[in-house]
Amino acid sequence: MNIREKALEWLKQFETGKRWLDKVKMEKTGSSKTQDEYAYRLQKFCDWAKKTPDQLIAERKEQLKPSSSDQDETKTEDLITTYFNFLSGESKDPTERAKKRTSAKSYYGAIRSFFKYNSTAKSPIALTGQTPKSSAGRRINPITLDEFKRIDTVIGVRDRALLRFMKDSGCSTEDVTMFNYGDIKTQFEKGEQFIHLKAIRQKTQNNYDTFIGPNAVEALRVYFDLRKQHGETFTDATPIFLCQTSKRGTARVRLDEFSVRTIFVRIKNQLGIIVSPHRVRKMFSTQMASAHVHPAVLKYWMGHSVGSGDIEASYVIQKLDEQLKEYKNAYHCIDINPKTDEKEMQIQNLINSGIAMGLSPEKIEEIRKVAIREKRMTPEEVAQMIQKELKPKRETATDGGCTNGHCQKIVSEDELPQLLAEGWKFVATLPSGKCVVSNET
Repeated sequence: MNIREKALEWLKQFETGKRWLDKVKMEKTGSSKTQDEYAYRLQKFCDWAKKTPDQLIAERKEQLKPSSSDQDETKTEDLITTYFNFLSGESKDPTERAKKRTSAKSYYGAIRSFFKYNSTAKSPIALTGQTPKSSAGRRINPITLDEFKRIDTVIGVRDRALLRFMKDSGCSTEDVTMFNYGDIKTQFEKGEQFIHLKAIRQKTQNNYDTFIGPNAVEALRVYFDLRKQHGETFTDATPIFLCQTSKRGTARVRLDEFSVRTIFVRIKNQLGIIVSPHRVRKMFSTQMASAHVHPAVLKYWMGHSVGSGDIEASYVIQKLDEQLKEYKNAYHCIDINPKTDEKEMQIQNLINSGIAMGLSPEKIEEIRKVAIREKRMTPEEVAQMIQKELKPKRETATDGGCTNGHCQKIVSEDELPQLLAEGWKFVATLPSGKCVVSNET
């Protein structure tokens, strides 16, 4: 259970908290993410104010009694203003200042909602102060295709499948993590290169259609094969994306959006490229727009609400087969390997095997740049480069290739079950079909 889910459980202990959540469910989407975030923000405020939700409401009612003074009437609002200013902080950097104010405004919105939905006709306790104004909007620049290709080259099998899925579909993190194998099974097992997705926007509960193309399908096939090699059986209810690890003796769980954030942080630390769901979605919309996909169609594919009263949208958003045709025609704008041949795939797999063997991201990036620059390089030459970089690591290792008792080694698939039973962990599958395992905890 993550910190936001814990905050939700904490909030449910209080009558005012339960009342708030019930009304949010009724009048808004009831998205689990909305509830978690609201609960987390209110808990942070309560911790800062050293009050429970029930105490906040009781004090507000007391302050607004006819017998109260003008000073008493504004105590709660003054407290919330002080908290807002505390969160906004001070910074000389305009970008950092804008981030802090935007974050503070989101906390203010949750607190304001809490008082609003605990207000009644007999006891109107909603906040009356003016909502803080937003700072100048921060423009979110899309990640470029070149940046995406760099990331795609160095990340692991699961993360590559995830990012390609997001890139091809334009789905948000929350939506992507909810897909199951049954959502793509029929088309995937038929060998379709373009797959239709019937999605639900978790934030608004809107139904929408979108698609994934060859980049994502290819990566999913590698990812699924890897999972099957290690004994996983797929059913319609099997999550498409799983967390990499689990507690000993338990099945791996569905990947959640907080784990995805960790993936993005790791990419930033490795490559210095800032990647986020917003930047990937922005790339999808920008690149598809360059192929002249109608804005209303793009909004629909990304799960945004297209009003029933939007007459233009009702004409522009055509039947599914026409949408698929339009998606195929525009796909070249988001295709990261339109001309990938067997040699290029072998080179990419070799570079990925270097990662599994412990080469640093910097060395991997050097090798990648050389392979791109020297277009006539063969897979054998790339393998020699990797072996040359690995040699010093082997020479400085002790205990048969192990350092401080920690070790990675290459084994056959037949050896894998016994090693896993002994506590070794699977790391990666090499192009040769052999596996890399590690005893590092």
